[in-house]
Amino acid sequence: IDSDPTAFHMAEHIVNKFCRTKPHLLSSDALVGWSSLPQDVHRLSVKHFAGRPPVALLSITPPCTPFSVAGNREGWDAKPSSVFIKCVNLARDLYNVQQGKLAWAIENVQGALSFTAIREALGDPTILKATDLGSSALRGTAIWTNAAHHGYLAQHYKESARPSPSIAA
Repeated sequence: IDSDPTAFHMAEHIVNKFCRTKPHLLSSDALVGWSSLPQDVHRLSVKHFAGRPPVALLSITPPCTPFSVAGNREGWDAKPSSVFIKCVNLARDLYNVQQGKLAWAIENVQGALSFTAIREALGDPTILKATDLGSSALRGTAIWTNAAHHGYLAQHYKESARPSPSIAA
């Protein structure tokens, strides 16, 4: 889900390529109908998921500018911060509707840790090098998830760290 059409199509391409190359991990049938969801998270609610196959993993990367040095750490006063709140609420609501059968992961800059509401809502994140996740940014990135204990997640990335992958086709 991304309100930027370019980012949405790039993600769709990457997921489709993953389905083709690793069908044992994700069937292409799993994506049928999902592109018809509203791509603006402010217009999306759990009712949009009714009648569709259950969501197995919700990956959330809300805008980081409200919490980053580059965005002057405007925090909740910055307009994009509402996306962070909406995404967390959507994950919680979908988790509840699916009776706990939903894995979620939220990624953002380390600066988000300086906001009490985020720490209270999500707990302690795993801090990874952004370059290990394919970014060219030389900074840490915070990952919150209910899918793996943060110690396991950190160890997994430490053991598998390699040059950043290319997203080219």
